[in-house]
Amino acid sequence: MFRSRYLIAAVMMLAAFAAHAADRAPLSGEVLDAAREVGYRLPAVVPGDILARAASSRTAQAAPRDQAPWPTDHWTESTPEDQGMSTPLLTTAFAYAFNHGSRAVTVIRNGYLVAEHYGHGWDAATRQQAFSVSKSFTSCLLGMLMDDGVIAGVEEPAADFIPRWDDPQHGAVTIGHLLSMDSGLQYNLLTDPLLIASRNQNKYAVGLPMEHAPGTKWVYHNAACQVPSEIILNATGRQTAGFAAQRLAAVIGMPTTTWDSDRAGNTLTYMGIVAPARELAKFGYLFLRQGQWDGQQVVSAAYVARATQPSQALNPFYGYLWWLNTAGLAMPDVPADAYAAMGFEEKRIYVVPSLDLVAVRLGEPNRSWDDNAFLGRVCAAVTGPQVDAEAKAGSAGTRGDEPVLRGAYPNPFNPRTEIAFSLPADTGVELAVYDMRGRLVRTLLQGQTLTAGEHRLVWDGRDRNGSAAVAGIYFARLEAGGRVLTSRMTLAP
Repeated sequence: MFRSRYLIAAVMMLAAFAAHAADRAPLSGEVLDAAREVGYRLPAVVPGDILARAASSRTAQAAPRDQAPWPTDHWTESTPEDQGMSTPLLTTAFAYAFNHGSRAVTVIRNGYLVAEHYGHGWDAATRQQAFSVSKSFTSCLLGMLMDDGVIAGVEEPAADFIPRWDDPQHGAVTIGHLLSMDSGLQYNLLTDPLLIASRNQNKYAVGLPMEHAPGTKWVYHNAACQVPSEIILNATGRQTAGFAAQRLAAVIGMPTTTWDSDRAGNTLTYMGIVAPARELAKFGYLFLRQGQWDGQQVVSAAYVARATQPSQALNPFYGYLWWLNTAGLAMPDVPADAYAAMGFEEKRIYVVPSLDLVAVRLGEPNRSWDDNAFLGRVCAAVTGPQVDAEAKAGSAGTRGDEPVLRGAYPNPFNPRTEIAFSLPADTGVELAVYDMRGRLVRTLLQGQTLTAGEHRLVWDGRDRNGSAAVAGIYFARLEAGGRVLTSRMTLAP
């Protein structure tokens, strides 16, 4: 009797295990290897219905109460608290980042630069090779060509732009297959080294034979991602770098960003973007704003949405050259709608639409880097909606014929502060920094006549002798048009 019970229980347990296993599926070795290559930690096994979960977990994008000024020329700074974030909680995220090789970290909330920090020898102008972050730029450019009608869509055969591919095998490869990394082009351990060693990387990439039917195998394939360089060249008559400079970088304000080429002059579309953190954040912000920039639709919202959801079932954590947090399974402490441009040596642009958040990480390679540990801390720092900036400004001055000191925007992670003010008419201005005891620390403007409109000055945290001021509370004092205004600010250590 007891043996029968145990036997029945064992059979039931095995049946339950089999049913559970049937509801789950392992990720392929190619997918896990690719994620390890860029330092992204994926689960080895995922639910069988992960794509359905991904669709159901997509949430509406958060919208700030007040649209921040477009950062084409520069980011407008704000405090974390004014944008609904906690400085102490953000501090833990920055501590993690800089204990794990980071040299530049930038956080954007509601379109405002709320926090950034740079390691020794780095500053806001320091550029770094972003490696495969460039793939997401390539995705954007292909989307723009689809919006233009130059490319009919993701189903258009790539062979329409590559005469050499006029054969039944290559002819089955679509633009979508190249964006999804399931083109079926030959790949082995020598493919990437031979690509990099080639003088003409376009010629090498389009010369690869087919190994699998398109759409049947997912491989993180740098050579396949170099094929778009040839497509963009043939579609526009221009190298990708030139096309991107005019249609993308010039529009959103990336003046120091460059894109590397091979020795034959072909833009590298699988890597090659060299940029500072603030300019990379603008690219993330473009996608956060669904492809729109200051009244111009740079890339369609429809393409942005399609590029940032699973593009196929072989790797549900990959869209169109963007990595995804599908169903929240890759970064459990981060909203499921998050996505990222990821590059070798842990280069990152993170976008979290539901929190109206962008973050960038540059720096040294660190194999212990954990995206969830960093971005999860950043997301945990979001505590609520931002304060109505206009209401705050109104408390400093309400009449349109008076100067307004809109506030000092301290960055709690850098010894620098941006002081913003507006003038109703051309007038002489005095602006100075005082400590808590009312002692003059630094004169920034003394009697200069400024024009009507908005003005911004940066205090670099140094006193009038050029020495670093002690961390603490300070006041900006503005005298203009017969009015004297003050604003409190914080200097970080």
